[in-house]
Amino acid sequence: MKTESIFPSAHRSFRKTSPLGRRRISGTQRELRKPIPAWFENTNRLTDLPGADRTFLDQVDSLVERNLASEEFEVEALARAMGCSRSGLYRKFRNLTSMTPAAFIKRKRLQKGAQMLIEERKTIIEIAFEIGFNDSGYFSRVFKNEFQCSPSAYAKRRGMIR
Repeated sequence: MKTESIFPSAHRSFRKTSPLGRRRISGTQRELRKPIPAWFENTNRLTDLPGADRTFLDQVDSLVERNLASEEFEVEALARAMGCSRSGLYRKFRNLTSMTPAAFIKRKRLQKGAQMLIEERKTIIEIAFEIGFNDSGYFSRVFKNEFQCSPSAYAKRRGMIR
């Protein structure tokens, strides 16, 4: 009995390499990659993906959501929980979303932090620690890179003045 893996089989006939040995992807593969990150970030409804890929991304999303508060939860822990290697998780996730697992975890934490800034009456330091950042200065820096304003300016703009 043959078991089905969550990783799609690589068909050598579709692999094309350039004269320099770099892997090129076909136009169809390139088109399939483009819309997925927007769907994943905005609605998290991946109805056009094959069932195994959709299940894989739903599992990753739920694991990250459950472990946002843990500062030890990084890519290695995610890979262990998914039952695959770190490099296998990176390859699969990158192919589906054009985003690294580490960037996805950081983005989910920042989105949760932004939501908490609006909905909860907590300080920025408390929110940073609750979403897994152990340094509030680092949280403010990456928050500003993601949202183009500081966490306090974000909260003031949304009407939650502290």
